[in-house]
Amino acid sequence: MKRKAHSFADITEASTSQNKKSNVCIPHVFPQGLEAILSKYTDGQIVLLQKNKLNNCLRQKLVKVVITELFPVYGLEIRAEVFTKLAKEIEELFPNENAATYYLPYTTCKDKDKGRKSIGPRGKLYTKYVNCKTQLRLANAQKNTQKAPNKKVESPKSVSAKTSLEFLKVAIEPYPKILEAWEDSLSLRKKVYCNVSLDVIYKDLPCLKQNFGIELIETDFNRKYPDSTDIIYTTWPKVAKAILKEAQERKIKLPESTDDNTQAILILPYLFQPTTIKKSRKGCNWRPSRSEIQESFFIHVANVSEIDEKAATRRAKLAEYGLTLQPYACVIGDLDNLTFAVVIEDNKYFLQSCVRTIELLFKCFYALDVEFPIESDQIWQFISEEIFKIKLQFRSPTVDSMISDLAFHLGNELD
Repeated sequence: MKRKAHSFADITEASTSQNKKSNVCIPHVFPQGLEAILSKYTDGQIVLLQKNKLNNCLRQKLVKVVITELFPVYGLEIRAEVFTKLAKEIEELFPNENAATYYLPYTTCKDKDKGRKSIGPRGKLYTKYVNCKTQLRLANAQKNTQKAPNKKVESPKSVSAKTSLEFLKVAIEPYPKILEAWEDSLSLRKKVYCNVSLDVIYKDLPCLKQNFGIELIETDFNRKYPDSTDIIYTTWPKVAKAILKEAQERKIKLPESTDDNTQAILILPYLFQPTTIKKSRKGCNWRPSRSEIQESFFIHVANVSEIDEKAATRRAKLAEYGLTLQPYACVIGDLDNLTFAVVIEDNKYFLQSCVRTIELLFKCFYALDVEFPIESDQIWQFISEEIFKIKLQFRSPTVDSMISDLAFHLGNELD
């Protein structure tokens, strides 16, 4: 798998100060009640007005308010019992919401290929919590640095970082300890794995092969790009509608799906003109078809076994041009029962949301300094600029054209 010149973005290491923990017995997360907490904030009031039906944007507003209020009460280290109770309270307050959307605790389950598989905590509450905790630690580290400007500032203790990295080389659980070691060893990992191929990194760090591995990688991205942490949930709904409208104007047949997000993702490659991108060893140019572009981006398969078959075919084709198989996403199953996955080095990270899948895959490219798949490079440039608002030093003229094409629909959406 082809990587950029440097791995693991240059990020200032955060402090690892300890904060107070919450009590195990929790009658109510907030004494005044969840609804009263939400009523204190404009975003919370907006959410309450739409109590009977929340969309992704409203859910993001909800968890933002809740996590903001949690830290002063419970500190940085919040126990699983708090999230479990809070997710249940959300379900009780909002009749059509499911607690599992907001929090599922750490679990282990049987895997027919790997024995027991660890699945880390997940859900909208936990994701927001991890992101905010990282940003708070970075802010505290910067504050401590400013208090002593004339004093030499040292990086986190090398002994601690080395111990953390050694732990990551052998451990796959428990998840909270792995996450702490991952954050503590960031600076050292950046140095040790600079210009090292991904297959070596995955062999060295078995925790990455667990389903929570992709969330570890996400924390590295969030520390480098804090402004882009959750931005997809604001930008994507509008862009998705614009993509579907543009496809209809071009008379491109939309994939059969009741989900606009999945339709927009699957149709996006067909809005870009294929370009000649590489000469083979035999001197022949390669102009990927639209279906080949789509398969390098987000493929639709009937079942999990088809993923490996598709990967083998693509890997052989890419090898003819001296290229490697880069990370990609999958939508699996029929239209009534879809699941999603991100695939990196043949490791499959299964997810339940199309948008979350694209979010994590994009963050992996940046956090691991992995090049975009060359066939779908233009698509990822577009996503970088328009969805995550990360400006590129260079972007294809085709991307400029696509942004212009969608600007009309986006303008109408805003009117």
